[in-house]
Amino acid sequence: SLTQGISDNMLKATTTVSSGHINIGGFYKTTPTNAPPLVTNVAELKKIVHEALPDAVRVIDRQRGWGKVISDQGTVQAGINGIDVDEESGLLNIMTCAPLADYKEASKDKAAPAPKEPKCDFMGTKKGGIILFASQAKRLKVDIGDPVTLRAETGRGQVNTIDMNVVASASELGPLS
Repeated sequence: SLTQGISDNMLKATTTVSSGHINIGGFYKTTPTNAPPLVTNVAELKKIVHEALPDAVRVIDRQRGWGKVISDQGTVQAGINGIDVDEESGLLNIMTCAPLADYKEASKDKAAPAPKEPKCDFMGTKKGGIILFASQAKRLKVDIGDPVTLRAETGRGQVNTIDMNVVASASELGPLS
């Protein structure tokens, strides 16, 4: 029972965080020698999936990439998933807000009052916010509300950046986080 429970939880976390039970991938030929993994015609593909699998509970579109998350005190290379929080009930149901102690170092001043737990708001991503896992927030030395910059390469090789605010620090979900 214990082994089966661990296996079930790992499968649920993996399919929810990473990809799902079915992952549609494709390649977009930008030059004769380059083919980045991009999917086009997403609405048409979603329709095909719904027709083929009418009992599918969730069919979601995630934007994926690889890049750097940069703060004024650190940098982390990470897989970046763009999500639509209105479609991500499964993901948001398994995520929990990390306690402050998981990503902020305690003050060395014994007389200082204990810091208050910040308000963690996964829904804040609707306003262009970013959710970091506790280990990422710790390496970046950021707290909820702090600004970070995302830096990533486009399919055509250009480098883009965007400034975002940390809206939540999530507890780790295993190796995928």
